[in-house]
Amino acid sequence: MSETFDVENLASSLNSINLSLFGKITQSQKGFPKLYFQNYYYRLISANVPKYTWRCVKNYCNVRCSTNGNKIGDEYVVNFESQSTEHNHPSDPIKFVQLERRSKIELKASMCDEPPRKIISEFVNEITDEEEIANSASHNADRLFISRKKKESKPEYLKNMKGLKLLEDGDFLPMALST
Repeated sequence: MSETFDVENLASSLNSINLSLFGKITQSQKGFPKLYFQNYYYRLISANVPKYTWRCVKNYCNVRCSTNGNKIGDEYVVNFESQSTEHNHPSDPIKFVQLERRSKIELKASMCDEPPRKIISEFVNEITDEEEIANSASHNADRLFISRKKKESKPEYLKNMKGLKLLEDGDFLPMALST
């Protein structure tokens, strides 16, 4: 008993298979949602609820996909819309690790008053791969980034404060009498 191999039936059955692949929504440096899926990044181009359309962040790469949400931190099923699902550039899996580490450092720096060296020491053990270590930011770059984020997150009244002026003994008395 021999079975015939029908290419068209096989092709149609393969096309009907729907693999549930999830992409993670992260935050871009400018605060917008960004989709991370299979080591590639996508930016939001259309938000027609409940369908959110994404495009590859690289110029001249026309890969598009869609999700059912864009809440930062959540994962959604990714559906490809375009015929072209092949990127015309290589993926960068290490970039995701670096950006996630940087966003965690930024959140910690804006929420606490710890010195930069203590914040950096909390995230040192997250990098384990040799290539990640080689491509990670230097200690000085992280320290400057933390200082910049701390300065940005200060309340307005503290930003304008230049410092305390030391008053001499004779200067205090006229000021106290005038109030």
